[in-house]
Formats: sequence, structure tokens, C-alpha cells
Amino acid sequence: MRLALLFSGQGQQTVDHLTQLKNMADEPLSTALANALGPVWTNYHNEELTTNQIAQPLVFGFEMGWWQLLKDRLPMPICAAGYSLGELSACAAVGLFSPEVGVGLCLERARLMDVASPQASSMLAVLGLRQGAVHAIIDQHNLAIAIRNSPTHFVIAGAEQSIVLARDAFEKSGATKLIALAVKTPSHTHFLASASEKFVLKLEEIPGGRFPFPVISASQGGMGRLIFTHSEAAKALSSQISSMLDWEAAMHSLIEMRPDVVLEIGPGNALSKMFTEIAPEIPVRSVCDFKTMDGVINWVSPKSSIS
Repeated sequence: MRLALLFSGQGQQTVDHLTQLKNMADEPLSTALANALGPVWTNYHNEELTTNQIAQPLVFGFEMGWWQLLKDRLPMPICAAGYSLGELSACAAVGLFSPEVGVGLCLERARLMDVASPQASSMLAVLGLRQGAVHAIIDQHNLAIAIRNSPTHFVIAGAEQSIVLARDAFEKSGATKLIALAVKTPSHTHFLASASEKFVLKLEEIPGGRFPFPVISASQGGMGRLIFTHSEAAKALSSQISSMLDWEAAMHSLIEMRPDVVLEIGPGNALSKMFTEIAPEIPVRSVCDFKTMDGVINWVSPKSSIS
């Protein structure tokens, strides 16, 4: 069984995911999350879950909680890819750092992004337009493409007021769908260059080593390149903060690895849906599609023994 992993980014996390995380995290991960999230760990509100310094450790912790439960009962993956923040989870899954260290990295990543971010920023998904048409509009409003999901599916970022003006232009140009994202930072754009410069220094403190299976980088410099080492990961994880993610390129690299099945780990199933559009012949589901861990394991590898 050739298993590939997808790790979600932030945006679909809810109180239900936080509750589930508290029930499944082991003691070291729970302690790290309690320290990172503070009062939110025990007394939370929905609106707090969208802020970077809460959302990033929460999503990472949710993914690591699942991975800790699943990793010894699944086949060794052939590769892993992570969407935005999910690339940190992918690197933790290959053993670059422990889940507890990863929580601290998420907190620092969020802090650096918040410090670098211009005030009143936002992100908008634009569907139905080609890249040239998107550029023609964003170039007039000092915005940037943050993520390329497909030839007609982009995420743009920049000043909130500029995105409001650009939204009208997208509608007039024939965009089929516009979705405001629950992220208030211009992630994966040049606006956060200083955050990339500082985060790489943090990553370079981590001991090196070769990965048991590769991480597929979605950062613009990687273009779906397979990453096997600490130095490659440090460069990708830092550069992706301030450069466009090409998720479509990453998914084509994953398809070339010829997986039999793809499992999404993280809140929601947005990555599963996007992957199905690219490769409908490859089975893909999210852990959130299942009621139990055994359900996940039996779907991935039906011949596995279930305790």
C-alpha cells in the first residue's frame, strides 16, 4: 500500500477540533499546547480560534495528535505534503522535530508573521479566472497572489481595503466564486519578507538529519520539489512565509509518486476535495470524514489488523 499524506493549513479549525485535540493529545503535547494557547486551552471563544497565535499551534497540534495515534498502525508513507502551515506538520511527521518543539515553532511563526504584517490585511480566494486576469486586477491594487491551487483557483492577499476594491473588479471580470478566508495576514506574499528572514534563523537551530520519506515543498522556489534534509526544509519553511505557494505543482509531484491512497490529516477536508479535482482516480479522504481512528486505518489498509 503506497500511502501519501496531506496536512491541512489553518482556516477550517473550530471549537469541535479543539475539544477533540484535548481528548487525544498525549501529555507532552497537551502541556506544550496549554503553554502556547494559554486560557484558550480551557476557556475558549470561536473568534479567538482565527488569530494566528491561536490557530497555528491549534491546527498543528490537531494534526500531530492524529499522527501520533496513526503512525504506528499505517504503512510507511511514500511522501507528505503540507498546505501552508501544514508543511510544518509534514516536517514533524518525517521527524525533523518533535510535536512539542513544533508547537513552539508555530507560535514563533505566528508571532513573526503578525509583527511583519501590515495592519488590516486579509486574504481572498478567487475562482474562475486565469492568472493573467487575476494579475491585471491585483497589480492595480498593490495585492499579491499568495497561493495557486489550479489554473483558475488563486488566493490573493494584501490590505483589506484594497481587497474590497479588487473584489468588485473580480466579479465584473467573471469570477465564479469569491471566498473571504478567516486569515488576517497577507501570508505567502512579499509583505512578510522580514518574517521569513527571522524564521529561518530559528529553524537552523534544529539538528539535521535525512528524512525517512520526502516532504513535497509547495513553496515557489521548490515548485513541488522533494525535500529530504534539514537544510532543504529550513529554506522551504521560511521562504514559504513570504513567497507564493504553488499547491498545484506540489500535487502533481505527489501524483508522480504513484500513491494508492491519499490521507488528509487536519481540520476539514478542503485538500481532499481539491486533490479529487486533479486526480479523481486516486482515493483520498480526510481523517475528519471518519468517526473513529479504526475507521481511518481500515480505509487506508483494509488488511491491517484492528485492535
